[in-house]
Amino acid sequence: MKDKTRKGNIPYGMIARGALAVVGTAGIVSVAAFAPGLLLLCKPLTSRPRYEQRQTTNQILRRLQKRGCVTVFSTSNGNDYVRLTEKGREELLQYQLHKKDLVKKKWDNRWRLILFDVREKNRPLRTRLRKCLLSLGCIRLQDSVWIYPYPCEDVAELLRSLLKLRSEVIYLTTDRFHEDKRLCQQFNLKV
Repeated sequence: MKDKTRKGNIPYGMIARGALAVVGTAGIVSVAAFAPGLLLLCKPLTSRPRYEQRQTTNQILRRLQKRGCVTVFSTSNGNDYVRLTEKGREELLQYQLHKKDLVKKKWDNRWRLILFDVREKNRPLRTRLRKCLLSLGCIRLQDSVWIYPYPCEDVAELLRSLLKLRSEVIYLTTDRFHEDKRLCQQFNLKV
């Protein structure tokens, strides 16, 4: 797979992220509205002639569909629409989590706990959530209890919304608990 598009050397990944964001934000997007929405997010595309813009956005759409990130379907009135699949939702989550840089500020002596209760029948979803928390630098206290020393409420909210776990994920902030000295060492924090 090529990493860059032919003309203008715009990274494919940048356009794919923009495309997933357009569809992910709206939920379902008409194919006619897809191209203008993508152009707003990928400014380098706007300098191209209109036929190249259309060609590039159609190519991106086909690639995303081939990878299983989106589905394109037609309605009875003849309009085509684009919708994210589970794989597309997961890729969008990964892009957004990597974009959210958890800035390690000066520690405020408070701990952020992320607790979740995802049923056994949703094991793959639970596994994805754990992988995301681990990649962010959180440490597992118990099976469904993870901890981080810096503010990350926006990341927890992003996980809740993109994984559709509104009531299953809880974000808490606490000052002290009996294991915090060991965690201070793990996170290299000065008490």
